[in-house]
Amino acid sequence: MTSPSVPESRPPVPSSLSAGRIIAGLMLAVLVWGVYLAVGSYRYGRGRADLRAATILAATLAFLGLWGAMLWWRQRQTGRDEPSQSVTPPEAGGQPPDAPR
Repeated sequence: MTSPSVPESRPPVPSSLSAGRIIAGLMLAVLVWGVYLAVGSYRYGRGRADLRAATILAATLAFLGLWGAMLWWRQRQTGRDEPSQSVTPPEAGGQPPDAPR
C-alpha cells in the first residue's frame, strides 16, 4: 500500500496520436462540416441561398482562423519550442526539473 501523500507514477503510454495531430484532425472535420453545410444551403436553399452559403463558409473560416490564432498565441506564450524537462519523479529515479545536471 502506498502512502496517500506520494502519488503513484505511471509510465507514459506511447501513442501514435499526438495532441497536434488530434487538433489538426478536429480542425479538418470542422472545415468539412462547414463546407457541407454551405453546399447544402446553396443547393437546397430558397431566396438568397448564395448569400447564406457564403455566410456559413465565412463563419466557419473565421472560427477556424480564431482557433488557429489562439493555438499559435498559446504556443508562443508557453514556449513549446524549449526542450522538455524530466517528468520522472525523484522517487522513481528521475531528477527534478530544477536539479543541476
